[in-house]
Amino acid sequence: MTTFVPVTAPAWGDAARSAASALESADAWAANEPVEALVRAFGGEPPSGTASERLAWLDRFSEEHWDFRAGQERNLARAVEFGEPTTELILAAAGALGMTSSIPPSASRFSHLLILGGLVRACLLRPRFAADLVRDGLEVGSISALSAFRPLRGDENELLALLDQSSKSNEMEVMQAGLMTAFDLGDPIEGWHEEEGKSDFATSLVRTWHRDGVPVRLVIAPSPEPQVRRANSADTYAYWADRCVQLQSEDSILLVTSSIYLPYQHAEAVRMLALPHGCSVETVGIDFSRHELGALRQPFTPANYLQEIRSAIRAVRALRDTALAMLGASPDVAR
Repeated sequence: MTTFVPVTAPAWGDAARSAASALESADAWAANEPVEALVRAFGGEPPSGTASERLAWLDRFSEEHWDFRAGQERNLARAVEFGEPTTELILAAAGALGMTSSIPPSASRFSHLLILGGLVRACLLRPRFAADLVRDGLEVGSISALSAFRPLRGDENELLALLDQSSKSNEMEVMQAGLMTAFDLGDPIEGWHEEEGKSDFATSLVRTWHRDGVPVRLVIAPSPEPQVRRANSADTYAYWADRCVQLQSEDSILLVTSSIYLPYQHAEAVRMLALPHGCSVETVGIDFSRHELGALRQPFTPANYLQEIRSAIRAVRALRDTALAMLGASPDVAR
């Protein structure tokens, strides 16, 4: 059975406050053993040059071998099957990268709790998990669910029909329902809604509730390219930081996502939140494939893990470039 030493996501916790620490951890991640083993299993050999060269090469290699989405939403990705040895290796690598296990927060209090949006299951289960953390004693200064005006596609509509939620037509509506149910919320106390060009992807929305004195927000960011794509994780992080809170260097942020997306979404949060504001970032991932959740249970395939390892590679590459720019160095610096 294949085993690897666990790999920590770049710039964990307080290390996210420093561009130098983020750069060092990104360089270390770029040479991790699980990804190297996967590359060799798919006929490649990682270059022995700088971290910048290695990440650029991994980006190209993963696009050729592990990109099954081709720009589509994750649930519309091409289905691919692998033989038993390759499947075992992929699952072992994903486990070492923190993509198959649930981890608890390292502290009992955070300044901000961010619940990340996604497909239907994520929008219903992540708020539930976040609410459980708060009920179990986690103290937070604010709670925000980040979502999008993304039309539902593929099996999402079938799933909502099973859950008697067929009236929902986009991700935002599902996330609001998940948030209100999880935190037992009534009508929002305030909010704003801005439209530009009558395009959903150009539209922003913030709704706010209060629960035990803590603001609870639903946040939808506009896309910087509304005719091309919806807002992505990085766009939404930046919008939340600019419009909803005033981040301070002493602040701490806890992100809630699904384990499979943890390396990617954590690296993006460090790049867009921690480094610009000097605060700390930690991400907890929940492996919903291991819970008895009926129709909401979401098993992931080996191809799903390879796709998100590619996402992580690209996010770490972007994080490294940002850290270098903050240090006044070129992205092609030899190190």
